[in-house]
Amino acid sequence: MSDKIDTSGSTTFHIDYRSPPSGIGNITTKDGKNILITEIDCGPKDMDQAKQFIKEEYWPDEVIHIPIESGINWQLARSTLINVLDEQEVEYVYDSELYYELYDDYDSPNACIFTLKNWIKEHQLG
Repeated sequence: MSDKIDTSGSTTFHIDYRSPPSGIGNITTKDGKNILITEIDCGPKDMDQAKQFIKEEYWPDEVIHIPIESGINWQLARSTLINVLDEQEVEYVYDSELYYELYDDYDSPNACIFTLKNWIKEHQLG
């Protein structure tokens, strides 16, 4: 990972590792739309719930809810997430936890950025 990856103008998925998280993560589309991805035990099910629990300045433009509990059926939940990312034409994934598990170069200009294909491979999700 030597040259800086330019994700501007790309659709990117950012995993939410905050505690508590607002969902699995957010997709930022090429046109700036913010899509919140949630599951049964993590985040609102729809925009009405999002507006109840998230401050207005952070409201997503859309909520995509995966009606599967990943703690019980991890493989199905991950397969569904991959399908959502594919449907939304995600090109890059920002995943700090996975990056720090795999690499020592925390100062890399590409720290935490994966192509969707490499992220799936590294997670053995596909």
